[in-house]
Amino acid sequence: MRSLAAALWIVASVTPTVAQTVICFGNEPNWAISVSNPERASVMLPGSLTPREFRGRETRNELIHESVWRGSPTSGGQDVVLFRREAPCSDGMSDKTHPMFARASLPDGTFLVGCCRLDSAPASTTTLEGQPWRLVNLPGQSPATLAALQRPVTVQFDSGRVSGFTGCNTTSGSYTVDGMQLKLGTLAGTMMACPGAASTVESAFNKAFANTLTFVITGDRLNLTTASHHVLSFEREAPQAITGRTWNVTGFNNGRQGVVNPLVGSPISLSFADGRVSGRTGCNTFSGSYTLQGNTIKFGPIAATRMMCAAGVMTQEREFLKALESAVSWTVQGDRLDMHLANGERALEATPEGLGTLSGRTWSVTGFNNGRQGVVSPVAAPISLSFAEGRVSGRSGCNTFNGS
Repeated sequence: MRSLAAALWIVASVTPTVAQTVICFGNEPNWAISVSNPERASVMLPGSLTPREFRGRETRNELIHESVWRGSPTSGGQDVVLFRREAPCSDGMSDKTHPMFARASLPDGTFLVGCCRLDSAPASTTTLEGQPWRLVNLPGQSPATLAALQRPVTVQFDSGRVSGFTGCNTTSGSYTVDGMQLKLGTLAGTMMACPGAASTVESAFNKAFANTLTFVITGDRLNLTTASHHVLSFEREAPQAITGRTWNVTGFNNGRQGVVNPLVGSPISLSFADGRVSGRTGCNTFSGSYTLQGNTIKFGPIAATRMMCAAGVMTQEREFLKALESAVSWTVQGDRLDMHLANGERALEATPEGLGTLSGRTWSVTGFNNGRQGVVSPVAAPISLSFAEGRVSGRSGCNTFNGS
């Protein structure tokens, strides 16, 4: 028996002004369900020319990526139940694969199936772009594993450029949108090694987050479906501002494909306010203009005072200011500012001033210098350290240590 038909409209957006239309379809016999909001639906039954109004509500099972809408007719009678699963579906009538599969139980007991596609109108990327998306479901990895990562996997889309953190490294590249098809270009990333779950998650994510994906946005949730029918789910991250605080730079691009730390005793800081960036380079103060559009940033000329310092500090100043002026994008996640160059390399990273003192807490080491011009992550056993009353102590992954 050939696929049966349906039409389904769903308003699913962050604000009422941004709607997303989804159509479920088939044939023999023709039927249609139009959901104008989570509480109301218009149902066209097979053989009928007049739609009937139903009132109900929708529930969702996150584990199987399925929504269920159940409603009763306003004029009395039996319920309609509509199941909508976010999984690739072939309509049997064309070579296209659609992002959702639909099933409907009608008042007379008929059980029908169909596929769901987007309206033929060009899709807006408004809800896709802007704020970061945090990964909450990855095939082959449990949600608990994702939640336990020291830093969540995130992606962000802005004006044809995608960037993110993949569990261990950062990634960036190009993308285009064609209807509900998200076409990713070649993605480039850093190459730091990580232990355990972070490495496993990153490997699985990089394999899935590639090539062409089908995307569906429902409220604050983004689902990406791969060609092999796997679904990656994300939730929208709350926006964080770059302004309103002073940032202490923990690393900057030295122009030789390396991110280096500020020299000991020559800290670098910066702050953003009212279109002006200002701070200290470790020797001089500096200031300049900037403009923001979403998570893209453009700097005007940056000027610094002209006090002379030691040669190494002056080199730091030149390299830092060049990296800052060349930055084109930024993200703030938790207590970290991350800025990138147009080629995807990191421009600088920073943490807010006033996070607390060195002492009074235990620190989990996420990376250390291996003495071969590389910063590596701990192996399976964690490394920790704490500072108190002039003493440092902790665990090296095997032994405990202490000293002054």
